[in-house]
Amino acid sequence: MYFGIHHIQLGFPVGEEAKLAPFYVDILGLTELAKPPALATRGGKWFRGPTGGNIEFHLGAIPGFQAPPKVHPGIVWGDIESLTALADRLQSANYPVTWDGELENHPMYRNDGSAADQKTVSAGYVRFYTRCPFGNRLEFMALAQEPKR
Repeated sequence: MYFGIHHIQLGFPVGEEAKLAPFYVDILGLTELAKPPALATRGGKWFRGPTGGNIEFHLGAIPGFQAPPKVHPGIVWGDIESLTALADRLQSANYPVTWDGELENHPMYRNDGSAADQKTVSAGYVRFYTRCPFGNRLEFMALAQEPKR
């Protein structure tokens, strides 16, 4: 039996849908999805990716929305090169990035469906935090060192 995360749900203020795609599509490189008709009437947007990615971001319109200060998803983002390129795109678009070395050189469970003997990586993860246009905190991470296979 397989267990995994299909999507994460984040919020934004009602009526602000136009500000979603410039961040989630143009900067993060996600693809916008059509919501099922029964759900489309509620507002919000859905995104998937990046290319080859297996996670969806569902953004829901919430009256009086205020982003929580620490709540966040931890998103594995390819390798260190693609993680650094994402950080550069965010900073170029005036989204501050805060790098955090606290998980480097700390054995971590990979949580990615790899073989049982490759579940833990001793080098840990490189990661940074940023916030979307509505203040949702996002953690992006990559293995500090690619595992030998």
